[in-house]
Amino acid sequence: MRYLVLTAAAALLAGAAGAAAQTPADAPATPPSACTDFYAHANADWLADPAAPSSPFAALVARSLDRQRTLLDELAADAGSDATARALATFWRAANDEAALDAAGIAVLQPWLTRVDGLRKSNELAKLLADGHATGLPLLFRFEGGADLREPQRRIAYALQGGLALPDRDYYLREDPASTALRTHYRAYVARLLQLSGTPDAERERAVDAVLDIETRLARASLSLVQLRDPNNSWRPTDVHELDKRFQHLDLPGFLRAQGLRKLRTVSLAHTAFFVEADHLVGGLPASQWRPYLRFHLLHALAPHLPKPYRNAHFALFGTQLRGLAEPLPRWHDALKATDLAVGESLGQRYAARWLDEAPAKRARTVVEGVVAALRQRLAAAEWLGEDARAAAAAKLDRLDIAIGHADPAPGGNLPAFAPDRHAANVLAAARWRQAGELAQLGQAPDPAPLRGHAVNAYYDLRSNRLALSAALLAPPLLAGAGTDHPLARDYGALGALAAHELWHAVDAQGATVDVDGAVQTWWTADDFRRFAERTSSLSDQYAHYAALAEVKVDGKRTFLENLADLAGLSLAYQAWQAADPESGETAAQQAFFSAYARLWRRRMALSEQRIQLSTGVHAPPRWRVMGPLANFTPFSEAYGCVAGASFVLPEGDRLHPWP
Repeated sequence: MRYLVLTAAAALLAGAAGAAAQTPADAPATPPSACTDFYAHANADWLADPAAPSSPFAALVARSLDRQRTLLDELAADAGSDATARALATFWRAANDEAALDAAGIAVLQPWLTRVDGLRKSNELAKLLADGHATGLPLLFRFEGGADLREPQRRIAYALQGGLALPDRDYYLREDPASTALRTHYRAYVARLLQLSGTPDAERERAVDAVLDIETRLARASLSLVQLRDPNNSWRPTDVHELDKRFQHLDLPGFLRAQGLRKLRTVSLAHTAFFVEADHLVGGLPASQWRPYLRFHLLHALAPHLPKPYRNAHFALFGTQLRGLAEPLPRWHDALKATDLAVGESLGQRYAARWLDEAPAKRARTVVEGVVAALRQRLAAAEWLGEDARAAAAAKLDRLDIAIGHADPAPGGNLPAFAPDRHAANVLAAARWRQAGELAQLGQAPDPAPLRGHAVNAYYDLRSNRLALSAALLAPPLLAGAGTDHPLARDYGALGALAAHELWHAVDAQGATVDVDGAVQTWWTADDFRRFAERTSSLSDQYAHYAALAEVKVDGKRTFLENLADLAGLSLAYQAWQAADPESGETAAQQAFFSAYARLWRRRMALSEQRIQLSTGVHAPPRWRVMGPLANFTPFSEAYGCVAGASFVLPEGDRLHPWP
């Protein structure tokens, strides 16, 4: 389940924000040679133009946003008799009405804030938390429905770590200068929201300390992003009575009753250390410390949808400090984001029906099917995998669901009733509607990870064994435009490499933990893992030598899985292109392929965003997403005549080959 009101910004593609910072990058006066710095060589014109889109995905996002706005404006002008169209139109109009938004104040939260002010006992706190979740306000932890990781044909309930306003636990724990500075800005954000909502000046500093103390304790008990990538770390179905005995202060039976789940017998609760700490805090901290924590989190949950002072405070932290944006985007951008989070499936269906072009969808399917065929050939010859593992990988490819362009059906049932002039209330109504809908499906077969037509998105979903490319993705620069020289080379160098990167995760060390049915079941042997590690271990050391910011180097271990997926994806896309294009042996075509690859991962990032990525991200910086794989790839050095030792290309004996 996606908790609507706590999502500050939709993730459009791993490592590629839709409205990335436009801070100009330093471009060399004379572009370097391909063998010296291929990232700067292939992207010379873009580096010299600070007004250019910050990434290829940003360009696609801009086009999609304009189309979404056109579609919703048309619905707002004439929604007709279609109930879904009327709901979309009402939500959209209210989201754009800044005067009404400001006039509404924080009325939608006032009953909750009054209840928080009256909090005196821990049992009252447990009841408040339970009621908040039932209303779409997931306080302290997350509770959602998802596929059973052992029996994926049914949906079960998961209790998961949460309770933090910053995006990841490491923001609270790291002691480097950038993280320390960010926490200073975060303190200012907490203080500002409390001030706006009426916390007296004399109490504010102590209230901020109370919030940060609880969040830091929760962060210390939380799993890292790397740990969360292993699905085994989030699956442990446990009897509700056992959970009640272990976490008495959280009153989980009472919590389930508040969600309408009186008969639920088991909940998956694997983040044990987190819930031990949360239960300890609920039972041990005085209500005077919980009151500012809850007040702040209620306000933070809806801050982008509250009057302008709240929106400005939210932007100062999450827009300026975390993303490097100089000023807020126009209101319609935020309105689109809110509409996507609230009723995105319905919007996606109408977007795909209106804008999906069958010609690029057909081209994209041809590229993806070529990549799948290349992976099948590689796996058949991968002697570092045992026979059983190769058979299991082939079974995954046999049953792979390839979704190209279309939008998945919207959730069943009518959309909630939205008010024409109460945007924050509409957001909360949508969150409550989603919460109820998710929990009502417990015990049923789960749907695949949703594909929305308007989202610029490509993903592989382990649970449903699905490789998906959205309608909004199928355009230049991911697919070559009309009249482009060597269009097949460019299609495979960009879209092919992206799709292959995602598909590789089906069969890598992470994909090896989920079988063809979507169950968390390891299908590699210990020897398979050992041979995999022996074959790929040099990649961590390779990236650890790359400088990203002055003396700061890439974390080769944290980024290992994605770095390997970049290299494997490049190799697969190249093989698929060679099979599809009679001109693939020509030098000009070769160079077109590699140039398209270099442009795929380019991204202009603010300094603050770069620091955050280096501290917490699982991808290498853009330059090294290009140069790192190419340093290992012999066809690249042959296409440009690069000599190892006189270029960034590694000596032949040091190159990592993920395939035989």
